[in-house]
Amino acid sequence: MSAPASRRNSLEFERMNSHPKWINPCGIRASDDFDSELDGVPRLNDNELLSSIIVSAKNTLMHAERFKENYAKNTFNVNFDQIYQEWKAVHYGWLPTAEELSKSLGEKVPYDVLEKLDLDMALKDTYRYLQKYAVGIEQVVWDQMDSNGPFKNQFADIEFKLRATLCEIQAAMLERGVAQHDNITRQIMGNELRQVTNSSYRNVRDWVIFRDCMNGLEYVIQVFEYFKEKLTS
Repeated sequence: MSAPASRRNSLEFERMNSHPKWINPCGIRASDDFDSELDGVPRLNDNELLSSIIVSAKNTLMHAERFKENYAKNTFNVNFDQIYQEWKAVHYGWLPTAEELSKSLGEKVPYDVLEKLDLDMALKDTYRYLQKYAVGIEQVVWDQMDSNGPFKNQFADIEFKLRATLCEIQAAMLERGVAQHDNITRQIMGNELRQVTNSSYRNVRDWVIFRDCMNGLEYVIQVFEYFKEKLTS
């Protein structure tokens, strides 16, 4: 028994000390000069930056929506809407709240909220929100891998696509000279949520992370579509 336990502890240590995928998702080196104009390449304009973010976020959300019904039925033996209503009131304080986003899954951000947003701050805030979701999705991927879960590939794909969306927002901040908020670390998710042995409790934990991640992606899409529309109005 000690050998498997030792291997598990070693794997956990390796994972928790690996470079988080949501920190510097574009892989920009400190020595890189992001001033593309110096290389004779014109900077992307705001419309192009916003379009890239929207397309990437839609791609990530679309992937999640493709398997959400199968995930709900396979995991909870109910459809997506049923599990959504049953656990609608459950939230984790380390994830962005419905109040911060001014919406829940499937809802629209109120127009009066959108009107008060500043583009640069929206880039900073959405980057921070998605980093938080990435922390949770990473743990879901690890658990799916360890248990050979039926949705390990789908969650791994979400993790990859979420990183791509973060990269688009990082690139936009760099292009616009926006200083990001401090990076989110794995420590926001406590061990009591990571080391869950009860499968039913773990399933609920994963559901909440999955649901909130989709809501966050909806928020990103709606916010930057609003700013894109402003450019052409």
